[in-house]
Amino acid sequence: MLLVLFLSAPALGGCQNPHQRYVQRQVDAYEGEFAVLDGGGWEPQDLIVSGGETREHVRITYADGADRRVVVESGESFTGYLGCDPDSPPPSDPSPDYYVCAWEGDLVVTRIVTEEAARNVGVEAGEAFEVRADLSGRTNANVIRSPREGSESPQNSTVDLVEVGGYLRQAAQEDREELIETVAEVMAEATP
Repeated sequence: MLLVLFLSAPALGGCQNPHQRYVQRQVDAYEGEFAVLDGGGWEPQDLIVSGGETREHVRITYADGADRRVVVESGESFTGYLGCDPDSPPPSDPSPDYYVCAWEGDLVVTRIVTEEAARNVGVEAGEAFEVRADLSGRTNANVIRSPREGSESPQNSTVDLVEVGGYLRQAAQEDREELIETVAEVMAEATP
């Protein structure tokens, strides 16, 4: 009898490692829709669910084969870091020439305008700082360079955020399961 229980434990989910349980709890705590990257060789590395008790945002860090990193943050009410609205006049605060945002296809692209502002956020003037998409009217998602890598990272400076934004799509149930498994594996490899 004990042998049967032992052999059936993996099928019952009893053999999840601590990393899988942690990531599973994070994903399960967020009941809303979120976005994933689908293409370009980007693989999930980390996942954080935030927003207090309402669990409003999912933040997934991705890396590619060149060790470049981006962050996809999404949620039903998420509007990005600068709250850029291309259908409204540019903001008057902090500076009207700090950034400009415009529709580029289906994406809202925020570009830093001045050299000084660009240096402050670690990009070149005119380069995309943030790319945002509205997916199916249920999820807002954005892509930024990973702040963990820092603005000095030469790998991250070559990331074309507009291209990466083209890989955004609504997560399906199988994406949730794959995300749990992949992030748990990365966490297990990083743990001594």
